[in-house]
Amino acid sequence: MDKRSAEEAVEAVVDAETRAWDEQDAERLVALFHQDMVWPWPPTADAHDPAEWVWGMGRFDAERWRGMWQRFFDAHELVHNRRRTVRVSVAPDGKGAFAVVDVDTLWRPHDGGEDQHWLGRACKIYTLVDGSWKLIAHTGLLSYPPGRKVQPLPLPDPALQDERVRLRPWTDADVEPANRATQDPLIHRFTGVPASPTLEQTRAFFDAQPALREGGAELTLAIADATDDGFLGTISLLRFDWDARRAEIGYWIAPWARRRGAATAAVRLLSRWALSELGLVRLALHTHTDNVASQRVAERAGFTREGTLRAFDARGEHPRDIVVFSLLPGDGG
Repeated sequence: MDKRSAEEAVEAVVDAETRAWDEQDAERLVALFHQDMVWPWPPTADAHDPAEWVWGMGRFDAERWRGMWQRFFDAHELVHNRRRTVRVSVAPDGKGAFAVVDVDTLWRPHDGGEDQHWLGRACKIYTLVDGSWKLIAHTGLLSYPPGRKVQPLPLPDPALQDERVRLRPWTDADVEPANRATQDPLIHRFTGVPASPTLEQTRAFFDAQPALREGGAELTLAIADATDDGFLGTISLLRFDWDARRAEIGYWIAPWARRRGAATAAVRLLSRWALSELGLVRLALHTHTDNVASQRVAERAGFTREGTLRAFDARGEHPRDIVVFSLLPGDGG
């Protein structure tokens, strides 16, 4: 199995676990674990020092774990289960892997007790057994980055719009065209969007957005046609450093919406809003060196080219150089 196929297989196992939680299927959950699975647990999301961890789940016991989960499911209603795979890495020998997953799952007791909110980042560690990936170790949910200042991100109000585009929250109607757009290999090549994502993966990305916005991690909006509200692409504010008051802006445009000025209009609208309303002192825009179209968008939107970051993007087999642009509050354009 080549590296990409192995990564896709591990991501499929992560997605299968998400579905098992969605469907509250204890039997399917148990089937995902290796018999030697061990599960220590941080007592809080800020307990990044493993010296503080406790034995939450302990060593795998199919009967005990199945019964525990079933009792939990019987006593709780699933309010939402938003999970986003941040990274999948396969060992050089192809026999081990780990997945980094951001989790936002809310459970509500039927008896009216206190909600259980599972929120944080987990590392799920897998081993290959007889051609199947099994979960063999799992960290509990931790906040990342450690000690960061949480500042919920507001939605632009009123919505940002010009004669070409309107920036708005995602809707269910966007899932299908967004998934269709991201089958384009150029989007995978130049962004963190996985290759040929499934409809379920696209929907999971949509579903994760409210929690990311509330946690101050990311604000992603749909780029829609200003006339008919048709889906054209996405634009995001992300990688916030609240102490330094800076962030990054990123976007992609559907193949059918390119060369119409939509990207430039969207970047101009959201970047100006971010600098004025969020109090940022710097907004960065990164593009690959061979993504000439994106570099032109940055320049047309008023960003200044600062230089090249060598081997900055480590995704894929070989690190790639990145051209960095920036926009400051006093810049024109």
